[in-house]
Amino acid sequence: MRDDAGAAQHRRGYGHDWLDEDAGPVVRPYTMTGGRARPITSGLTLLTYVEALYAPEADLIHLQPEHRSILSMTRRAQSVAEIAARLDLPVGVVRVLIGDLLQASLVSTFDSDSTVNPPDENILQAVIDGLRAL
Repeated sequence: MRDDAGAAQHRRGYGHDWLDEDAGPVVRPYTMTGGRARPITSGLTLLTYVEALYAPEADLIHLQPEHRSILSMTRRAQSVAEIAARLDLPVGVVRVLIGDLLQASLVSTFDSDSTVNPPDENILQAVIDGLRAL
């Protein structure tokens, strides 16, 4: 027999452990990626930039809404971290979705200049010293 709170929760449709009234279904990211936890391609860091490619022959109708959102927001290059924040999705999920788009040749990626050429140690020390002086 259920207590009153459990019965009310069940009537609202949240009678399962994997559903939560505040968060909604917690399995959604898993279903977005088809159960995949890792992207098809590797090397996508938080600072990797993603840019949509012009592909007029692409079959965008069969893409998930999240894939289409990524394509829309990357008309101008965005970092993986920015995409994840704007979509309000975990970075791991976004990496898998970007990997799908890379495989379909719908986006390209490149590293930021700071990843390729990290700042000089003296510059970083000057920044730290300046922040401490505040």
